Amino acid sequence: MASMLLRIVVPNQAVKEITLTQMTVVLAQPGAIYSVIDVATKKPASGIVLKKQGDTLVIEIDKAPVAQIERFYSDDGVLASNQVAAAFDVAPIGGEAHLITRAEPADQSSQIVWPHDSRPIAFDTSTGALLGLGLLSLAGGGGGASAPVNGFANAVQVTVVGGPVLPTNGLKVDIFKANGEFLTQATLDAKGQVTMQVGEYRGVIIAKVAQDADATPDYLDEATGAGKDLNVDLFGTGVIAGSNETLTLNLNLLSTLAYKKAIATAGVDPLAGQGSLDAITVTNTNAAVAKVFGLADLHSTTVITTNGTTTYNPADGLSAGETYGNILAALSGADKNNGGNTQITLDALVTGTTITGTTATLSESAQAEIIKGGQTAAATTGGGTPAIVDTVVDTIAPAITSRGTATAIDENSGAGQPIYIATATDVSNSVIYSLKADVGDSTAFSINPSTGAVKLSANPDFEIKPSYSFTVVATDAAGNRSEQAV
Repeated sequence: MASMLLRIVVPNQAVKEITLTQMTVVLAQPGAIYSVIDVATKKPASGIVLKKQGDTLVIEIDKAPVAQIERFYSDDGVLASNQVAAAFDVAPIGGEAHLITRAEPADQSSQIVWPHDSRPIAFDTSTGALLGLGLLSLAGGGGGASAPVNGFANAVQVTVVGGPVLPTNGLKVDIFKANGEFLTQATLDAKGQVTMQVGEYRGVIIAKVAQDADATPDYLDEATGAGKDLNVDLFGTGVIAGSNETLTLNLNLLSTLAYKKAIATAGVDPLAGQGSLDAITVTNTNAAVAKVFGLADLHSTTVITTNGTTTYNPADGLSAGETYGNILAALSGADKNNGGNTQITLDALVTGTTITGTTATLSESAQAEIIKGGQTAAATTGGGTPAIVDTVVDTIAPAITSRGTATAIDENSGAGQPIYIATATDVSNSVIYSLKADVGDSTAFSINPSTGAVKLSANPDFEIKPSYSFTVVATDAAGNRSEQAV
């Protein structure tokens, strides 16, 4: 058997991997997603058979049990009915990803819930007949979504925010399966929201709002205060793991960034007919993008925009929704800096973002794009309350530009005279200067925190002390520091 890992992704996006060198037993956790990963391909392994044995899910590879998830099917408090069930992410068959939960029906004779050589087998308790899952995917209303089967009634709730959506937006949302197969379409309401039924479908959801052909304003731009026509396609991805579940998706530039990075990480492009997105990549990428922008969650957080009809009020500190609104306002400012072309802003964001697992980093150029956008939004009278993003995305320390040697002064030339000016550049344009304590002759000097001017407190006397040294510290709004010995 090839080298395999049991990967566990828990609801807070922490990832644990267990090498399957011997029979492994784990206890099911509410909301966790499990998968067996082929180390060589770094993808969900093929050839897996899943079996239900009591309340345990048994994982077999090449007809041999390799792991089991105990109490996967339990409702006794470990997985109480009011908690999200654990799920198992299996390798796609026919290009379609699939999640197995405790609601997945098993073959009565073999208890197999996922065979590697066919579609999952579902048992219809009303007729006593075994049916292929493909036969249960019935065409339904609402633009092609599947009809509910055996109690399944899943839905996707979408909220689009470029800025506050205008009542006359007329934008349409398309919903696709993990492999790019179309599910349904609907028109956004006056608030930029819509809920769509997707029947029994479970797995990765891809949502898309395409820029429309007309020039009618779709949303209120936060950096200009004027109506703006959407000029870039927006995407969002999430995972439906159970039944009777509503997946909440925000569609904006951050969710679009996450989608772009997810398909790049997975090496697929479902909407171009090239492969299928897996649940783990989607979950990890959403978490990484949220974290790098200081957000608890990319999709479950309700965005509070900085303008329009809103409860935005930073005077009492920023809530999660207000922080989200600040970031989007900064991206609106970046659009304005880019001549109103959102595609330029998005491309810079995608190029400047690197994602590894659940961690993302922003390049210096990407940080500069966002911070300068925030400054533009803050300076615009129609852009609402200033978007303060420096402390969220800035990880680059100021660059000290002043020299390491001060100009010599004459002895007995007077106390309290300026002898050096510290200078530094920073993308935030906000630098505070200080002297590093207990280094060199720091106690003999004072420094102006705003101008960087350093003064010698005493009257210089060559015979008593012919030279001095100190270290200047430059700190930006995010707390990044640089030092210069002088």
